[in-house]
Amino acid sequence: MEYILKPFLFSSDLLEEAVEVVIDSGEIPWPQDVTLCVPPLSTQVTLHEQAECLATQAFLRMHGLRFTLDERPNAEFMSLTSKLPLLKVDDHFVAGFDAIVAYARLRVQYMNI
Repeated sequence: MEYILKPFLFSSDLLEEAVEVVIDSGEIPWPQDVTLCVPPLSTQVTLHEQAECLATQAFLRMHGLRFTLDERPNAEFMSLTSKLPLLKVDDHFVAGFDAIVAYARLRVQYMNI
């Protein structure tokens, strides 16, 4: 079974790039080396950023998607969009809760999100 999402928009104020994504079911497993970059939650973080970071962690854990949590004081500067959290997968980044959920949905076809 083949899934086609068109267009796929990464949520960004600076960059909106439409990408046609074609995924053949079962061919693209969740990567082994995934890092979730968040600011240290004990520092001064806005309430909505903290909520997005915690929601992303909960989402990934609920679906059994492995990741390493990396608390960095400069996490928001690593993102092109300044959105948090930042998911590093292989050689690219996905920023923001909505974009991470969309990315996970594309990578893992059995998720009903």
